[in-house]
Amino acid sequence: MEACTAVEKELDKVFEKFRDLDKENQRKVEEIINKIEEYVATLNDSDGDGQISAAKAVKIMELLAEARAIATKASTGHRELHSTVSKVGKAIDKNFAADYSVAALNPDFATSERDAKLVNEVICRHFYRTGLPELGALLVQSAQLENTESVVEPYMVINSIVEALRRRDLGPALSWAEQRTDQLHQIGSFLLFRLQKLQYTTMLQQGRVKEGILYARLHFGRVLQAYIDREEIHSQLVGEVRSLMGALAYVHVGLEKSPYAPLTSDSLWIEICDLVNAGAKAVPLLMNMKQVMQQRQVGGMWSSNDDLPIEIDVDREFRFHSVFACPILKQQATEQNPPVRLVCGHCISKDALHKLSHGNKLKCPYCPMEMNTADVKQIFF
Repeated sequence: MEACTAVEKELDKVFEKFRDLDKENQRKVEEIINKIEEYVATLNDSDGDGQISAAKAVKIMELLAEARAIATKASTGHRELHSTVSKVGKAIDKNFAADYSVAALNPDFATSERDAKLVNEVICRHFYRTGLPELGALLVQSAQLENTESVVEPYMVINSIVEALRRRDLGPALSWAEQRTDQLHQIGSFLLFRLQKLQYTTMLQQGRVKEGILYARLHFGRVLQAYIDREEIHSQLVGEVRSLMGALAYVHVGLEKSPYAPLTSDSLWIEICDLVNAGAKAVPLLMNMKQVMQQRQVGGMWSSNDDLPIEIDVDREFRFHSVFACPILKQQATEQNPPVRLVCGHCISKDALHKLSHGNKLKCPYCPMEMNTADVKQIFF
């Protein structure tokens, strides 16, 4: 109870600070709006030739400076509010122990037959999801679990696709993707096209040139037709298809010795395997999150297609992209918003730099060092 009271006090501080900040900002904004409206009315009532005198220009500049000062003060208040909010998280970490092992020490844990069955089903799903179907089947048999086919079938399909890809067999993956062509197209996925590219180049490497040409005519044309209404994507795909067809000119000398050697790289197979493996680990978490959002009726809170609503750990072996996420704004860096390195060594995004700086002065949000914004360096991946 004391832990809840401590967190509640921090939340009360946040609410109080938010109300005060909102009230002050509203007052300042209304004040400057009234001043501007009064001065505009004065300008409209005054006689003149439409030219702005030096005195009027000075007055306008003063109003602009006052408006900027209000905006700067509001930004400063927002940063202070962010600091107060962060204290709530620290209070939660301090007062609540995240030790879930105590559940296993509870003598009443999973004592009933129903609870034991649920635990066994969770463990069974874990075995199938992590590519250990033999252990999963052994647990199903020993624990006498029933009606597990519908639960484990998706994992079995994924595992069979991964195993086939390791043998460089694209059949199961292509079959799965072709059955979901419309769904992949709706979400803007090029998975099917990437698999078809790999199948086509494999045929050329094996000397099955005629079969490869027929395969390209059948499948690449469908891909281009599917994106004909999306000009940018369509033009990109046309360029890739032209490159793939150009590889035919070098089949007789070997693609490995031609300008199209990258099409035969082993990294393409590794990338496809990693993509499927990472997806298999991420999908269960995303499905759980989707179910929770639907139950709490907050599905509209996340509508972005560029990033995930939560961070998903897919193990270190699948982290091969150099992506920077700003620790201040919680956004991934882009060409328009690149990462920058402060003098002290801490890194933030360019947008965060603009929000935190006061003129040419900047204080690091993570250490006491102050610096000039001109000394900040952009980072290039």
